[in-house]
Amino acid sequence: LAIALSIVACTDDIDKSNRYTFTGETMADFLLNRSEDYSNFIKILEKANMFGLLSTWGQYTLFLPTNEAVERYLAEQDSLYWATRDDNVPYETGITSPHIEDLSDSMATIIARSHLLNLTYHTADMGEGALATRNFNDRYLGINYDVVDERFYIMINNRSAIIDGDNEVENGIVHVVDRAINPTSRNVPGLIDEYKYFSLS
Repeated sequence: LAIALSIVACTDDIDKSNRYTFTGETMADFLLNRSEDYSNFIKILEKANMFGLLSTWGQYTLFLPTNEAVERYLAEQDSLYWATRDDNVPYETGITSPHIEDLSDSMATIIARSHLLNLTYHTADMGEGALATRNFNDRYLGINYDVVDERFYIMINNRSAIIDGDNEVENGIVHVVDRAINPTSRNVPGLIDEYKYFSLS
């Protein structure tokens, strides 16, 4: 009887009808499939050794800067450094060149981690103030609203407008922003102080 049961067990077909087959885009796929628009941020992620993370299972929110946004950010930070280099207290941006190839791996890591959260946020979840979840750089992101040319925008840190929001992928949400998010050391009280609708008592 034992022999007969073992033979039956070995020849049973496995039911594959309930198996999940992955067919959608991850964040990494989203970037690669639109690399003409986001190749600069791909390079930053690769320098930071974080590109692989965006192909793994998770529930992330990515604020994705366009190529133009990354170029603008590097140029701005480079100009700030050189303009204040001879001051008693120079503005240390960590960026001393407008070229992405010259960006250090450590600075690329700071930039990449500033744009990524380990929780999903749709635009409908973004109320005025600060997001409750810190980014991968352990900093809070501020949220406010603005109207430009009669168009409503959600702004990140009073700076980066979401121009293409709520792109759903298998491992989270991608929001395209028109400016890179500047790494910040501000805490929640510092963020609240910037918004006229809130106060500390």
